Amino acid sequence: MSQTSLKVSRFTGQAQRFAGALLSLSLLSIFAHAEPAGLTSSSSLQFEKAGVTGDATGADAYVRFESMQYPTLLQGQENLSQSNMMEAGLKAGTSLNEGDTLSAQMDLAAGRSLNLNYSYISVYEASVAMTSPSRQFSLRLGRHLTAWNDADRVWNMNLWNPTFAMDALRIQQQGLMGLFLAANGTYLQAQAFFSPAFIPTMTPEVADRNGEITSESRWFRSIPTQSEIIGRPTRLYYRLEIPQIQELISQPAIGGQIRVGRTDTGPWARLSVADKAINTLFFKYDANFRTATDQQARGEVELRPLAQRHLVTGLDLGLQFDGGEVVLSHVQDRPTPAKIDNPRSSEGLATDFIQQSPRPLRATTIRWDQHNLRVPFTTLPLQGRLAYLKADAEPTLDYDAAGQQQSSLIPHRLNYTNAVTVEGKAGLSARWNLGLKYLRDFDQRGSQWNMEVSYHRGSWIAVVGGDSLGVDDSSVTNGDTRFLNYYRQNDRVYGGLTYVF
Repeated sequence: MSQTSLKVSRFTGQAQRFAGALLSLSLLSIFAHAEPAGLTSSSSLQFEKAGVTGDATGADAYVRFESMQYPTLLQGQENLSQSNMMEAGLKAGTSLNEGDTLSAQMDLAAGRSLNLNYSYISVYEASVAMTSPSRQFSLRLGRHLTAWNDADRVWNMNLWNPTFAMDALRIQQQGLMGLFLAANGTYLQAQAFFSPAFIPTMTPEVADRNGEITSESRWFRSIPTQSEIIGRPTRLYYRLEIPQIQELISQPAIGGQIRVGRTDTGPWARLSVADKAINTLFFKYDANFRTATDQQARGEVELRPLAQRHLVTGLDLGLQFDGGEVVLSHVQDRPTPAKIDNPRSSEGLATDFIQQSPRPLRATTIRWDQHNLRVPFTTLPLQGRLAYLKADAEPTLDYDAAGQQQSSLIPHRLNYTNAVTVEGKAGLSARWNLGLKYLRDFDQRGSQWNMEVSYHRGSWIAVVGGDSLGVDDSSVTNGDTRFLNYYRQNDRVYGGLTYVF
């Protein structure tokens, strides 16, 4: 799951509560954020998600139940083979004055597992806005979801908007937090934002138990507990050290975008630039191993999370036409590695930290969406997408204070690097819908499938579906740690029922 798998969701929870306090003076609602969280957040029953859309002055709410089954058992984690959960969500927008120049928006969801120990509250958007009577200028404060870059959005690269990533196959974008100033004309649109802090991407909770980093999630990437140190087999015991939350989230951000072209049809171009914190948290770890004298040496490793910064830029070129759109998109970032320091440990001992240092990445994509296709030999509607991604992502390397490379704890920042995806959604009848998705990553020599059938009747929506991850080399000797290879045992089937109010 690239870098996100080791994030501590409790950090995100406290960070989001802190950020919510910053906004509470301007928002009428209470901002609640992630508790120690878990592994699923349905995309198939999401609130678009559930086939419902809320406009700027309306409200939609839903409650759903979902059961998910993983046929492959994980040794020592058999309880993770099934997930039963309840989720409720609200998407609302309202005008706060007679002239519609003051408005508020909110999109949030809360869920709890019925058989595992996790729950979550996710705020995708929550903001208040002042708009000029001409509708050409607006000032918005809060958490706001904006389309910054097409490559980042379509392939969930997590470079611009933070994400709700409890489940690596159901990543959902969340808005940046801060002050947004926008100007909208017929052929020119611009937006700028500033934020004094950031809220990291929400990922599965991890904890240190008996010296191991564990999680109640099948989308957690474990780290080794055995190593060879000074020629001796060494058992590694990990300990998480939590810094002050303000230290993690006190990362100011500034950025903006300019878009040229109509928003409804014809050619368009968009340039976006931002200097901000990387949405995922990284780790530094103490390299001073305190080995014992018994046959199996003991190494104690202290882990501390830290925020890193980057300059991220994106360029999109698009063409909108009747029922479709073609977009060529490029995105790249240039990380600014944080200075490595060696503070005293919690026991007052000297430390020698090794720190994860992200490297630059570049990605180019092309996407074709078509909305007015027809199922062959019928008059049924069909939506289709064809997209290709080529990324050059240098691995994340781990350095000591002297600048010497020591390791690479989690080298991969992206789930896909050289991939093509084909998606289709068809209305089989007035009540039945079918969705299919196929993805092939040529670098990983692996594929990903999804099939989903939904039935709509009144306020009820029933869904059944399945996901499959496969690689060309499925042998036990396959040690490839990239996304499709690492999670190739996470095939699953699911079913759910949603009630929309």
